[in-house]
Amino acid sequence: MSHVTYRKSPIALAVTAALFAAIPLAHAAAEPQLDSIVVTGDRPATAPYEAPSQGSLDAGEPQSLINQHFIENNLTTTANYTDIVNIAPSVSDFSTNGRGNSESLNTTIRGFQDGQFNVTFDGIPWNDSNDFTHHSTSYFTGNTIGKVLVDRGPGTAAQIGNATFGGTIANFSKDPTTNQNVSASMTLGSWRTQDLAVQVDTGTMAQAGNGRALVSLTSINSDGFLTNNSLNRKNAFVKYVQPIDADTSITAVAMYNTIYQHMSPGGEGATAAQIAQFGPNFSMIANPGSDNNYALNFDDIHCDFEYLQLKTKVAGIRVDNKVYTYAYYHKISNTNDLSLTLGSKGAYDGLSASDPTYNDVAGTKGYNNYRSYGDILRLEEDIGPGTLRGGLWFDYQWNDRYLTDVDFTKGGILDTSGDFNGFQRDLHDGLTTIDPFVEYEFRPIEDLTLTPGARYSSFGRKIDATVNPTSGTATSSNNTWNALQPSLYSLYHLSPNASVYAQYARGFLAPKDKLAYQPVQTAAKAIDAQHTTNLQAGAGWKADNLTISGDVYHIKFDNFFTYANKGANVVASGGGSAIFKGVELEGTYVVGGGFNIYANWTKNTQTYADGTKVQWAPDGTYTGGLIFDKYGLYGSLLAKHIGNTVQAGNNGPDGGNYDISGFTVTDLNLGYTFKEPTAGFKNLKLKLNVGNLFNKQQIYVVGGPTLSGVDTFYSLPGRSYMVTTTANF
Repeated sequence: MSHVTYRKSPIALAVTAALFAAIPLAHAAAEPQLDSIVVTGDRPATAPYEAPSQGSLDAGEPQSLINQHFIENNLTTTANYTDIVNIAPSVSDFSTNGRGNSESLNTTIRGFQDGQFNVTFDGIPWNDSNDFTHHSTSYFTGNTIGKVLVDRGPGTAAQIGNATFGGTIANFSKDPTTNQNVSASMTLGSWRTQDLAVQVDTGTMAQAGNGRALVSLTSINSDGFLTNNSLNRKNAFVKYVQPIDADTSITAVAMYNTIYQHMSPGGEGATAAQIAQFGPNFSMIANPGSDNNYALNFDDIHCDFEYLQLKTKVAGIRVDNKVYTYAYYHKISNTNDLSLTLGSKGAYDGLSASDPTYNDVAGTKGYNNYRSYGDILRLEEDIGPGTLRGGLWFDYQWNDRYLTDVDFTKGGILDTSGDFNGFQRDLHDGLTTIDPFVEYEFRPIEDLTLTPGARYSSFGRKIDATVNPTSGTATSSNNTWNALQPSLYSLYHLSPNASVYAQYARGFLAPKDKLAYQPVQTAAKAIDAQHTTNLQAGAGWKADNLTISGDVYHIKFDNFFTYANKGANVVASGGGSAIFKGVELEGTYVVGGGFNIYANWTKNTQTYADGTKVQWAPDGTYTGGLIFDKYGLYGSLLAKHIGNTVQAGNNGPDGGNYDISGFTVTDLNLGYTFKEPTAGFKNLKLKLNVGNLFNKQQIYVVGGPTLSGVDTFYSLPGRSYMVTTTANF
């Protein structure tokens, strides 16, 4: 049995060296911006500046940009990117343990679940190799994010990632400022939340060839909304930008994140009986003789993320290359069944009640470790009437997963009385992604831009299992899935303030590794890739007093799979087709006197070929509210509604499924900035965030089943108060 300890990234050392090696090389210079997002008219008292989320006039598909102004005024530094993007149209997400206090279990875009859409950080896709999902608490914190682009389309051919068809959440880190600044903040609030953060900007350093650096340190501690679901998180982030000459720059980023948390295992919430007896926040207790003991349910996670980027120009060709690595090292300890007030060993192993170990607390220990190495090369040249772009994305990820049965009552020793002599899994997963792409952007007539292109995806997965999770035997598999993904991206500027667009694209998603060893109900298509055909069109208008955008979309999803917890197994079902279609609108209007109105509305329909509703997919979302920003005072009252969903369970009234009613959560945010309050301070900001103002606590998520197959649930986290003080000097 192989055991892997945390290993420091070799690129982390290279990034650190580059920070210093690049210092004497440079002169002041402008940087090419191949992947920048430019929002014009962003100044106070304008709709583009105040908009919580806004469309783009320069994109050929629906996009919503969430800028730093909104993030800093409406969210605390405890927030994850999933908390930020919840404001956008067709996005749904609410943390089960309070914002930032746990990984998101139910983020969706247009009804696509995590793993069916793309997430990037500074243009780099990242995800678990086993199912393409994302650990929202494990890398960057909210205070290191400068802006987020929610792209609800597959992008052009140059958009890379394992699941671009469902959209992309593109997170962009803050850039080092040109002026020196130190920002220190402290957040205190509900559930004994404490958040300390400091950010240092060196400003432009003439002695270092006009290089600029940003260093951010964050410490987050919270007991969380759920009982005994505490989180302790530390994050360090460094970004350095070094201009070399008029065409060349180097950017280096290094991040380290660590989490120690007590969390319910496997998405397992509380049973309906527990919620009725103990309340909507019930989760775990402190009884050492119970499976429900929080001390035995913990995650110890260490992550890093580094990249080194070179932008330059060679013989008229603009070059943008990023070499990167990221890692996730997760030590796991879980009991078997949180619904039990005693130990689970007897129930788990089928022992007689007279067995002396019947009431022992039993569970599992193990790890899930992975590291990715990759490179993204982008080339761009002006040729003829347009711009030719091409490049290559390469990524290799290894993933080791190991899990054993243990008897915690006997000190956590291996319990060999269960299946497979106590070994639940021991496997190595190697994943190789090779994606070349090419596109040509040109203007056949004035104001019309056409961008035809294609991306070729080659996705290889090799699994070597000493213990297969289903059979308990040693097995191996080696499969490669390939797909050509053509696209046509068209954009027409009606005026400087308005544009319309239309898009066609093919999408592709390789199977999750579960299909290699879990029971599958539709075996004929069990290991085929999934494909989509994306069609959408829309329009946008942007002026100082109004931003408004809207679109319609139709996505046909072939060989569509869903996954449900059925007893002890995760069962994949489907293999047929599904249709995702809808309408999306959003806009911000400047009323005057510092007041602004924001609203978005979507109608989302997701059905299988037989008309059955796709699970976990809301039938619509809407957001509305009022924003005030003047005289140093910022205030917002924003309500987000998530529509009805069908969610999988064992005992629901509709073939095991539950119809979960929609819900609305309202947030109140107030802040005041004191300009130069005392000597040495540039400003001092006080902020109050009231989450879930009206204290809605209905059940909104069906969790995993208990050992006996009883369904569990999560309720909306109750009202919370967070007070933040931020000083800049």
